[in-house]
Amino acid sequence: MRVTAAIFVVLAVAKPLAADAGKDPPSDGGSLGPVLEEVVLSVGERFLTRSDLELETRVVLVSRGGVEAAFAPIGKETVASVMDLIVSELLIVEEVERLRVFEVSEEEVALEVKRFAAMFAERCDYERFLASQDVGPERLRSIFLRRLRVGRYLEERVSRAARALDGGDTGFLSRPVPYTEEPDDDEFYAAHGPAASVRKIVSELRRRGDVRYVAEATPVSAAARGAGKYDEDSSLKGCP
Repeated sequence: MRVTAAIFVVLAVAKPLAADAGKDPPSDGGSLGPVLEEVVLSVGERFLTRSDLELETRVVLVSRGGVEAAFAPIGKETVASVMDLIVSELLIVEEVERLRVFEVSEEEVALEVKRFAAMFAERCDYERFLASQDVGPERLRSIFLRRLRVGRYLEERVSRAARALDGGDTGFLSRPVPYTEEPDDDEFYAAHGPAASVRKIVSELRRRGDVRYVAEATPVSAAARGAGKYDEDSSLKGCP
């Protein structure tokens, strides 16, 4: 398992802490009335729309080997988990940009997009996925650019996690961390492994970050295959 991929498993299971009280998604779904594109959350000056959330959820699942998630319905719990993952990523990106560190080359980003496309059995399936989300490869590049910078930041901050993952030890990912305890004790975090250190970093950023949930994460229905404006300009025309 690559270091960056495994670290994102940690982020995906990290839950909002008590510092987020009052910012939880409204139970009524946070209806905004008839709008063309609904904003579901904001982190600082960045916004995430409902369609962004669907795309990001499918990208995360496909990247982890769940290619069927490219078009299948996705449950509410999964969408909510990815929504929380994105919050963590955006908070880290804010910190990375503030520090002006961990730039990523175009070649590295292109390689990640290529790896993602290779998850699909056929090139046409990849093209259909882009068409169903009404996006082009450049949108995927922005997602993987963010994830690469976040991964670099975490690898630097949590060197023990990087060393453990490079050695193939990923057992710490499944060890529970008691969220009710937040002692400022390095021994506590060392005892719970690198996963606890990652969660500590995220919790610190959450406490001082400006995270606002506007609408509730809702289940995502099956994607409309071949639909979308991108269909007109993509290579989908050459697919059966």
